[in-house]
Amino acid sequence: MNSRHAVRSLISGALLTMAAMPSAFAQGSFDIPAGAHFNLQKLQRIGEFLRGEIADGKIPGAILLIQQHGKPVYRHSSACAMS
Repeated sequence: MNSRHAVRSLISGALLTMAAMPSAFAQGSFDIPAGAHFNLQKLQRIGEFLRGEIADGKIPGAILLIQQHGKPVYRHSSACAMS
């Protein structure tokens, strides 16, 4: 198996995994617990940055999970459309 085929297989697997996940993980979701100090606008900028990197072709996709004290605070996933 050459490296290009391996990368495509990994990306396909990641896309299938993301498709099977609940829609709450789809673009960006917030579960900010009471007392947590997170700026919603800054968290949204992270998602925008990742989408921009994907659109520019710099990365094929991203899955991000930010936790505080073991509890999810922000989730984001996105991937490029495979051609």
